[in-house]
Amino acid sequence: MEVRAELPEHKGYGHRRHAPPEKALVKQRQRRLARDLARAGQPETQAGGGLTPTGPTADGPGHATGPTQDDDPWADALARVRKHLERARAFRGWIDAVPERTAADLARKEKLTRARVSQVLKLLNLAPAIVEDLEREDRCGPLPSELQLRRIAAIPDPGHQWSRYEQLVRQGELSIRGGSKAAVASTRSRGCQGDLERARRLQKLWDTGAYDSLKALGRVDGVTGARVSQLLNLLHLAPEILAVLDVPEDEVPSGIKKTEVRAIARLRGHDAQRRAFAKRWPGVLVAVAAK
Repeated sequence: MEVRAELPEHKGYGHRRHAPPEKALVKQRQRRLARDLARAGQPETQAGGGLTPTGPTADGPGHATGPTQDDDPWADALARVRKHLERARAFRGWIDAVPERTAADLARKEKLTRARVSQVLKLLNLAPAIVEDLEREDRCGPLPSELQLRRIAAIPDPGHQWSRYEQLVRQGELSIRGGSKAAVASTRSRGCQGDLERARRLQKLWDTGAYDSLKALGRVDGVTGARVSQLLNLLHLAPEILAVLDVPEDEVPSGIKKTEVRAIARLRGHDAQRRAFAKRWPGVLVAVAAK
C-alpha cells in the first residue's frame, strides 16, 4: 500500500529564526490586491500630449560619467538628481490632478514602463533634510546615485535615511581622495562592533513590520537577504560572547575571525555557543569574565 504525506514547507535560509511579522504579511497582501485592482480597471484616455520629461532618459545612469567642471566633478551627477526630483514632482502633480489617474495611466502617456514611473515617484519619499541638501545652491562634492537614493527612500525612518545618505557621501569623498577599496570597505564595517551596530539598526527596522522579507530589508543597505540574516544572527549570541566582540576593533582578542563567529552564531542555545567559542579560543571568555 502506498502512503503519501506532504512535507512541511521549507522556509529557506535565515527565515526560521526571522519569520516576517504578521502585520508585514497583511500589508503585502493589501499591496498585491491594490495592484491587481489597478490592472483590472480601464482608466480613461487623456487627450493631448504627454508631460515633457525634465529628467534623463528612462535607462540613463544616475551617476556622473565624467567631470565637466574643474571645480566640481560631481556637477553633472547633481544636475541629474535634481532633474529626477523635478520630474518626480511633475509626475505626482499630474496624477493628483485627477482622482481617477494612476501611475499606469502616466506610464502609457509618457511611453515609459510602469516600473520606471514608480522608481521616479519613489524619490518623493526621501527625507526633507536630504532633499534640502541636494537642492542647496552651494551643494558640491560626492552624492549617491539615483539607485542609491531610491533605496534610501525605501527606509521608513527619516533619521535612518539621513544616516545612510551621509555614509554614502563619506564613501564618495574617500574615493575622490584616492582611498583604496579596502579603506572604503572599512568605513562600512568597523570590525565585529560595527557589524553588531548595523545588526541592531536592521533589527529595529525589521521590528517595525514595514518589510515583508529579509531581502526587502537588505535593499535598504544594499546587501542581500542572506547578509541580513548573518547580521541578525549575531544578536542571538550568548551575552558573554557579545561582551568579547562588542568592543573597538583594536580591543578584540587576536585570532577571532568574523566567519567563525558567524558559524557559532548559527548554533542553537547559548550553552552550545559558549562551548564552541571556548574550544576555538580557549581562555578568552574566562579572561573577559575576570575583568
